[in-house]
Amino acid sequence: MKQLLKKIFPVLWLRKIALVINTLKIKTIDRLLYGEYVPAQDEIILLERKNPFLELRIETNKFKPDIRTGFERWQDINWTQDQYIIEIRNKVLTIEAKQGWGIVGWNKLVYYSLGFARAPHVRKPKLILQNLKKKYLPKVISLRDTGEENYFHVYNDVLAKLLLLRDFNLLDSSTYIIVSKALWMKEYFRALVNNSWLKDLNWYVQDNEWVETDHAIFCKPYTHTKRYLEELAAIMKPTNGSQNRILLVRKKSSLRFIENEDEIVEILERYGFFKTDTSGMTLQQQVEVFSNAAHVVAVHGAGITNIIFKKGELKLLELFHHNEYLPFHYIMLARIFGFEYAALRGEKGKRANEGGFYLNPKALEDYCKSEFKNAR
Repeated sequence: MKQLLKKIFPVLWLRKIALVINTLKIKTIDRLLYGEYVPAQDEIILLERKNPFLELRIETNKFKPDIRTGFERWQDINWTQDQYIIEIRNKVLTIEAKQGWGIVGWNKLVYYSLGFARAPHVRKPKLILQNLKKKYLPKVISLRDTGEENYFHVYNDVLAKLLLLRDFNLLDSSTYIIVSKALWMKEYFRALVNNSWLKDLNWYVQDNEWVETDHAIFCKPYTHTKRYLEELAAIMKPTNGSQNRILLVRKKSSLRFIENEDEIVEILERYGFFKTDTSGMTLQQQVEVFSNAAHVVAVHGAGITNIIFKKGELKLLELFHHNEYLPFHYIMLARIFGFEYAALRGEKGKRANEGGFYLNPKALEDYCKSEFKNAR
């Protein structure tokens, strides 16, 4: 049925409809079906909250009005992110397979089991499936997360959990580290694990079975914790030789792409840029390309995460879709690593329903002229 709908309607339409339906479900049916497990005070090892965007003192006044407005929501003092460690003992606790929800008893959801469990796109578990395949593990640390298969979130939110727990001396060889099979099968994830001390941990790869335990640890580090990102980047031993200029693009199937890409490529090639797409690269190939980059022009997406492999100076120009707000991920990443940052917002194009956007060539040309005295 899903495949048929995708053939008939634009995927972005279907996603918007699904979001509306899930939001209504959260406010109605879910309130009747699900309870909430509130951790006792002695189960809370760490619980903090702050606005990381404001803490970094990111200056947005230098941007054009459309970019400045796009970042405004992150400058609201009421917008915060949290950092926590929750340890639940001596309870009948289940970790469901699809999304990694922690469930105490029959229907009490542990909202701390997922980093952004209250987000409107996160679906509740199907409780009826609890009677199916189960696996008992005596003590677990869950790395399951709402963004667990996204390249950026693996560094920022998934593996960083282990570094946070190590800081609190909560890692030991007897504890099972739960990760989804979908993530475990990704080449870059196994490369990070196998090339570091992470390989010695007691990994448990969760597929379609529900995990039962009576001792579970759930945690979430603050977003953009520099020392965690630096340690994870160092695993692959980046090199720094050439000073390349990179245009990072995305395939049309990614639902975020430049409609007039040929025109944009032609402009940037005159300034010494070469086009690349990380979707078909191994992790080591990505490391080599980005650790040797001096200037990156990139469509917003997880591939920009690779700037963490760069040591020294780097300039980043992020190309945004025509969305009303702008994600904070890479302006913050550039800030904590000391890179220069600029941004251009695209315009609504003819293929907007497929994720396309039109990038004004003159705006890009003006940027290049201000950055480079002479085209090659």
